[in-house]
Amino acid sequence: MPVSEVLKHIQDNEDLYPRIEIKYSEQEPLDHDLVLNFPGSGFHLRFDPCTQRLRLIEIYDVSRIQVRYANSIVGGPESPTTFVQMYSLFGPTYPGSFDSGRNVYLLHYPGLLLLFPIPAPYASCCMNLQAEVPLEFPDGTTPVVSRLCVYHCRDEASSLSQPSTGVHAAPHILSRVVNAAPPTLHPGSSYMEKVEAWLGRGLRFVGSERAMEFGCTPQDVWADLGAPGGITYKNVDTMVIHAKQEMCTSGANSTAGAAGVGGGGASSRDYFYNYYRLGLDVLFDGHLHEAKKFVLHTNAVGHVDFNTYLKCNFVVRRGAWPGEEEQAEDSVGADATWARIQQVMGPAQRPAVNVSGSACNPFGPTYMYGYPNVVFEVMKNGHLASVTLWKAEYPTFG
Repeated sequence: MPVSEVLKHIQDNEDLYPRIEIKYSEQEPLDHDLVLNFPGSGFHLRFDPCTQRLRLIEIYDVSRIQVRYANSIVGGPESPTTFVQMYSLFGPTYPGSFDSGRNVYLLHYPGLLLLFPIPAPYASCCMNLQAEVPLEFPDGTTPVVSRLCVYHCRDEASSLSQPSTGVHAAPHILSRVVNAAPPTLHPGSSYMEKVEAWLGRGLRFVGSERAMEFGCTPQDVWADLGAPGGITYKNVDTMVIHAKQEMCTSGANSTAGAAGVGGGGASSRDYFYNYYRLGLDVLFDGHLHEAKKFVLHTNAVGHVDFNTYLKCNFVVRRGAWPGEEEQAEDSVGADATWARIQQVMGPAQRPAVNVSGSACNPFGPTYMYGYPNVVFEVMKNGHLASVTLWKAEYPTFG
């Protein structure tokens, strides 16, 4: 499940989720999970930072939330969730593992890990590799669940569901669960479909083998991608003032050209097809009704447009169009940093600064670096926010 679907569910049910916290690494957002924390309910959701898909549900306060399994409900403030109760609910399994460093006993089932803190006086009871299940202390009491992790188990016959006990097994098991990956996408899924962006030529969707070149019509795009999620008209091209002087034959022509952008009604203005679910926009010339720009979004956390689009899994290529001689090494992916962009594209001139309405933007400005046929929008942490592509005969690049 993508993070955007979760956030939409939260927005549609605000009464159920009065407060959530979005946690991420500001400087290294692709090295650490994107986390949605629900402090009132005692759990958080961990999303893979690159694919932005849910990979782990971690309940860190079982007393604040009730969990349903089959026809049974566990958790909540009324009664503690004990080892005996969990074992009775989920049935037999292999003996668990003991983490002596944390004094925590781990009981695992396919797709589920339960953590039980063990009081120091009874730690020796768990050191035995043949510890009994269900676990009970000499005084007849049983541990209470402190944390519950739900994850996707790729292979139920893996080592997580096989006998693995003792103090040496616990760290390995915990690491496997904490780093669990999201399930594999179904064949034909459009989410995170690889999109090749060929400079000066257009886009190619690798999985579905669709292609869109500059100059294609709205009908072409509709036929390939379906109905857009929205259609937005441009009021003014804010970057037309940066067009190269040699593109204008005189000052009068320059003034007329600038005034003509957004000067007429909706029928003469450039307009976008917004494909939020694909993470891209297509800009059409308002007079010719031909595609003149493609905008690809990374849905970067810490960007003002976060959660407006799904992430586009694009690769910007400098080589020839598919079928011709390709240069795969000359490419920039959606997860590339500014250092990688310069390595591929070469040194850049001083960037334009995009504040995106500084009065309501808490994230600060982004920087627009222009190269022939492409502009990279880079955030302060050096990661990509978006890529805008156009063809040379279209002079503006905003």
